[in-house]
Amino acid sequence: MSRKAVTRKKPIAQQSLVGRAVARSAAATSLREIRKNLTRVSVTAYLTEDGEPAPTLLGHLAVMIGVGAEIGLSQAPDAIETRRMHAALRTVTQMGIDGGRWNASQAKVLHEAAELSVKAFEDYPAVGVLMLPAACKLAEEVRRGTVKIDAVAGAEIYQKETT
Repeated sequence: MSRKAVTRKKPIAQQSLVGRAVARSAAATSLREIRKNLTRVSVTAYLTEDGEPAPTLLGHLAVMIGVGAEIGLSQAPDAIETRRMHAALRTVTQMGIDGGRWNASQAKVLHEAAELSVKAFEDYPAVGVLMLPAACKLAEEVRRGTVKIDAVAGAEIYQKETT
């Protein structure tokens, strides 16, 4: 009895021109939705009063910036953009620890970090999808007020080892 070799088929999206077009369209729609979410979150950040409870806003920022910071660490760990996203994520985490209250003086910095994060997601969508579960977990901890400072590594991750 002979065995037939198992051949792996390409994913449906790669099998035909139509499949590729549908996949590109779905990706474009997803990126448009991410951009719309960025706009909504950024407007909310600028309009939220200083000291106001904002656990939902902080959760949204945690997931958005968290994905970008992780993409940056995996793809361009020495880039200034990666450091900015990471510092912004620490800021969001600290606000979560401090009772989920909004610090209006951070709106511009967090908005810019969220923009960097969306750009990173656009550049590396497959990596971004892999980072979503951890970012969502962090966001939930920020929303609930159960986040700990060690949930996000500090600046020590950027220190070069010297021997």
